[in-house]
Amino acid sequence: MKYSKGFTLIELMVVVTLIAIIATLATPSMIRFIQRSQVAEQSRSFVSFLQESRGQAVLLRHSKYPVNIIAGTSGGSTNIGDNGAEWSPNSDRVSISPTNSFNYNLLGQTDMTGEACYIITHQNNAAVGQVIILDRNGSTKVHNNTITCP
Repeated sequence: MKYSKGFTLIELMVVVTLIAIIATLATPSMIRFIQRSQVAEQSRSFVSFLQESRGQAVLLRHSKYPVNIIAGTSGGSTNIGDNGAEWSPNSDRVSISPTNSFNYNLLGQTDMTGEACYIITHQNNAAVGQVIILDRNGSTKVHNNTITCP
């Protein structure tokens, strides 16, 4: 009897079919993982921005250091200077709500009467998001995998 080396066409088709089935089942999970990662990255950027702008207000001893949270721009932007700070998310990936302005004082406190609740959601899936709470004292808290304010 003669033995041949290699695979038969049927064996190859079975393996390709199994790979296609596994890839089809894994795709939605992978897409959601990527979306959560993009939201988490923008949330970290936002929290870092809030901390840096608060530090700038304290460092420069400003009685009113203006901070603006604006609608997204392609690529996003962060500007922290001597006269104020501005942040926008990467609009290709996420959106932030609300967009507003407030001031830090020389103690790092905000001029808000209560706390601000910012919701960052993915552009293609509004169910994927995080909530960032900024309290009057300038402290931030992140609530993962939620899109409603507590």
